[in-house]
Amino acid sequence: MERVDGTPYRRAAQLALLGTERTKAISTRMVDVLPALHSVDPAGVGLSDFGRPDGFLTRQVRRWRKQLDASRSRALACAEQLHALVEAKAPTESTPAIVHGDYRLDNLLVDRDDQVAAVIDWEIATIGDPLTDVALLLVYRRTAELDGGYADASTAQGFITDTELLHRYATASGRDLSQMGFYLGLAYFKLAVILEGIHYGSVALSVGKIEADLSCPVSTPGSGGCWLVLVEEGLEGAVGGWVVGDVVLPAAPDDVCPGAGEDADGVGVVAAAGGCFCV
Repeated sequence: MERVDGTPYRRAAQLALLGTERTKAISTRMVDVLPALHSVDPAGVGLSDFGRPDGFLTRQVRRWRKQLDASRSRALACAEQLHALVEAKAPTESTPAIVHGDYRLDNLLVDRDDQVAAVIDWEIATIGDPLTDVALLLVYRRTAELDGGYADASTAQGFITDTELLHRYATASGRDLSQMGFYLGLAYFKLAVILEGIHYGSVALSVGKIEADLSCPVSTPGSGGCWLVLVEEGLEGAVGGWVVGDVVLPAAPDDVCPGAGEDADGVGVVAAAGGCFCV
C-alpha cells in the first residue's frame, strides 16, 4: 500500500468547474477501468479463494432478501414485486471476475491529469458476476437524477451517458449485456434494501427500540474498530450494525462478525446478542 493523491469527485458542481470536455474524459476513464478490472485473472494475483463465484447471482438475490427481512419496518409492495422478478429471472452468469461491489466515480481517485489513479473502498469486493458492477454504476447514475442528491456527479454536463457507458464496456470486455435488465433489477433491489435498512435504524432509534452494547470502542467498518450488535425488542435474534457518530448503519450482508462463523449463504452471523467483537 502506498499513498495516492487524487480527487474523489462526488458533486456535479466539482465537475462543472472542470468543463464538459474534462468531465467527459474523467467519466469515460471511469468506465474504462471496469473491463480492465474484470479482465484480471483472480488466481494470477493470488485471489483464487477470494470468493465463491458458483451460484453468485442466486446467493445475491437471497442475501439481499434476508437483509430486507432483517430490517423490515413497513409494507413494501414494490420491493416485494421486484424481488419476485429477479428471483424468477436469474440468467446464466457471466464469466466470473473480481467484483468491486460499490463501483462509482466517488470511489475513484482522479489525478491532476484526469487519469484514474486508484480505486478505493474495496470492503465488499469478491469474485462473482462482473455485470453487477456495471448495473450498479448505472443505477447510481440514474438515481442521482431523481432529486439532485449529494452524490450527483453523474448529472454534470458532459458526463458519459448510459448508452455510451454500456457500449464502451461491451466493446472493451466482449461480454454479453443482453440480460442487463436483470442486473439492473438486482442493483435497484440491493440499493433499496440498503436505504430501507438505514430507514429502519433511524426509526428504531427515534422510538427507543434499539439497545446497543457500547462496551468496546466503535468506529466505521473496516477501520479496525468493533462490530456493534444491536438488539431490537420484540424480535428474536440480533440485528448487526455499525455506529458512526450518532448514526446507526445496519451492517451490510458481506460484513462479517469475527469468530461467529458463517451461515449457509456465507454471511457473517452474530455470535451472541448484545456482544461486540473487535475486528
